[in-house]
Amino acid sequence: MTDGYPVCRLGAVASVQGGFAFKSGDFIETGVPVLKIKNVRLREVDTTDPAYVDQSLAKDSARYFCKSGDLLISMTGSGPQAPNSVVGRVARFTGPSDKYLINQRVGRFVNKVPDKLDQRYLFYVLAQEETLWKLVSIATGSANQANISGSQIESLEVPLPPLAEQKAIAAVLGALDDKIELNRRMNATLEAMARALFQSW
Repeated sequence: MTDGYPVCRLGAVASVQGGFAFKSGDFIETGVPVLKIKNVRLREVDTTDPAYVDQSLAKDSARYFCKSGDLLISMTGSGPQAPNSVVGRVARFTGPSDKYLINQRVGRFVNKVPDKLDQRYLFYVLAQEETLWKLVSIATGSANQANISGSQIESLEVPLPPLAEQKAIAAVLGALDDKIELNRRMNATLEAMARALFQSW
């Protein structure tokens, strides 16, 4: 995707902020939603089944609220034998800002140089399968519970084209993503129509 461009250490342009260390007793049936590792899927954040904490506790952890466009990463997970739960999954949060908190072991990338690094471009670099397996290879722990630290993630080398080219790359890949999502929704609609017709017969 970016062969021939200069590379730099990820930590030079972005840092990894870990989530808030909520205790197990903090979680309740309803309240302010919290995103856990399970909510960080490959490329997308699933907000359908969050945990919850009380509003008063959320006030003490306000800096851990997600902003729309945030990039999240699972800092604990499995090894390569279980791709859906593998450590190092990167997802782009597209939900509303300041509604969802992030739990511990969910990392968030903080852009340190917005004038040199485009956030959506960074997502496409980090979401590459090649990058995922680099993260898996440096994770520590067992195959069932592998861990990566913020410093390990920041040690990755990433290509850094000029900002204008980053934006152009992200625009092209974003358009492809939008087309794929549109096709997926169309297929889901057609399947629902087919099921309804079958049931009426």
